[in-house]
Amino acid sequence: MKLLPISILLFFIHFTVTVKTQAGSVEPDSTGNDSLFEKSFQQQIQVNVNPVEAFLTAESELQKIVLELEGIRMNLPNFQSELDKVNGAIDASIERYLKLDAEQQKKKRNDFKEELGKLFDDRYNALDTLKSITDKQNEKRRDSSIQAQNLKKHLNAYESACNHFDQLLAKDSAFYFKIRYHNVTYHVVRANVKSHAVRIHNNGTGSKKPLRFFWDMLLKKEAQPIALFNAGMYEPNGSAKGLMIEDGKQLHEIDPKTSGDGNFYLTPNGVFFIDSSGLFSLQETQQFIKSGHKKLRFATQSGPMLVLNGIIHRAFTKGSSNLNIRNGVGVIERTKNKEAVFVISEQPCNFYDFATVFKVFLGCKNALYLDGAISEMYLQTKSRKVGDGGGALGPVISISKRK
Repeated sequence: MKLLPISILLFFIHFTVTVKTQAGSVEPDSTGNDSLFEKSFQQQIQVNVNPVEAFLTAESELQKIVLELEGIRMNLPNFQSELDKVNGAIDASIERYLKLDAEQQKKKRNDFKEELGKLFDDRYNALDTLKSITDKQNEKRRDSSIQAQNLKKHLNAYESACNHFDQLLAKDSAFYFKIRYHNVTYHVVRANVKSHAVRIHNNGTGSKKPLRFFWDMLLKKEAQPIALFNAGMYEPNGSAKGLMIEDGKQLHEIDPKTSGDGNFYLTPNGVFFIDSSGLFSLQETQQFIKSGHKKLRFATQSGPMLVLNGIIHRAFTKGSSNLNIRNGVGVIERTKNKEAVFVISEQPCNFYDFATVFKVFLGCKNALYLDGAISEMYLQTKSRKVGDGGGALGPVISISKRK
């Protein structure tokens, strides 16, 4: 069987299409009967859920194989080094023996044979291990080729679904809606630069205040708040963990560390920020540092990145039993960074499903995890109210109507 070049395999791993689908429902913020949007969307779910699931499963399996190949590639030098070490010891043993005179060689002959025998046993074991690893590498390459072909088989149907769902959501202007996916309800709020003012508020005054506090604060400032979310992880006093910029002032420095305890350090992590023109962006932390951004209005650092350049975080496992309430933020790039989505799960979900909501349903090429069990949301419009404004949180994101 002819193996696919690694560039083609990477293409399938990095292939990104904006699709909004899965077995479930979407509820726009409307008060009348089901809208045409709802009916059309649910009809497309019924038609496309199977091919989309098939593609995602094949993509996940291929990524597992590629990760295994990467692990083998990284370990091969260690096994080769072990073989080289044994070969060097054999050469050194022979050289030492040959330097002896005839009488000494006669006395040392049995010791030399025993030493050389052990070294050749070591060499045989090193060669056997290296061969086993190489055979496994070749087997995984064959598996990757087969799986890539399987992925390609589902590609056309997947792309077709992408086009249908993307067109439906692009035409609809729903600010708030719910998505039902794998028996979990996700609350989604879409904010756009033209209609909404998005702010990130510090909460590090020594007492972690509830969402209602920020709602009332915004009302006193004559803002028109619509929704509030927790904005990331925090220290015991409520101050942000990592970078925090509020109203153009940097309150906390970025945390550049690439290892540590907790989800924050499940790298790559990232930064959600709003520039001076009001556009939304998400960047992986190290890239953010290299970019040297100036004059940012708001920023919060968290982790892990749920989706980075269209790829779901490699540490996430499809079907994982690691369940928790989760919330996060994504940027919809087809809007040229003018639209961001904030999502919170109503029931516990795993990381893979949560990332899928952003990548597949909402068309986010980049999405960032904000926090888990403590996550809260408060939304109030003319037709809906979600949450009670409670919680004892760190930084908070607010979304208000522009005047």
